[in-house]
Amino acid sequence: MLTDEPQRHYNQYHLPGTQALGRPAPNHAPMPVTRTVRASPEPGSTISAATTTAEWSVCLRTRSPWRIWGIAVAGALGVLAGALSLHHWLGGVLGCGFVVGSAFEYLLPIRYRLDAEGIRCSYGLTRLSMSWQAVKRIDVNSSGILLSPFRRVSRLDAFRGIYLRYADEGQTGSRTHIEHLVRTYWEGAS
Repeated sequence: MLTDEPQRHYNQYHLPGTQALGRPAPNHAPMPVTRTVRASPEPGSTISAATTTAEWSVCLRTRSPWRIWGIAVAGALGVLAGALSLHHWLGGVLGCGFVVGSAFEYLLPIRYRLDAEGIRCSYGLTRLSMSWQAVKRIDVNSSGILLSPFRRVSRLDAFRGIYLRYADEGQTGSRTHIEHLVRTYWEGAS
């Protein structure tokens, strides 16, 4: 269909069991970069999106403490496998180190920061960041939001994307608060 009006095409790609937030294609009408948004869940509190910064942390260990036993068993198996395969006790230390290192996201608190420049996530020695211009797709599910640099679902989403986990309701980082800020910043960056 040919018309003089610019057409809006929304991203239809999302992970199974999730809903995608639609982002207009590059040929959409320009949107204002600075808007008034709710910066916190309290009614009546409005400030400019360009100055809003949301910071929160999530500790997965406190949400599901029983998983620590799985990590302990995997660590013990890592010690055993490392020591037996290298025939030295240092192999056991390496095996346990690999298991604990891969579980840092679970063991340590994850800190998030959203502002007009982009998204930052850190836990342990890991530092992740992405500008709003680099975000091509957003997938929302019940526990968080995946911000991906790919327009279509990709196996690389887990490695190149940033997953924002929600804080408890009523706190900075709650589902309503974060979804609103992400949508505002993302639309403002396009």
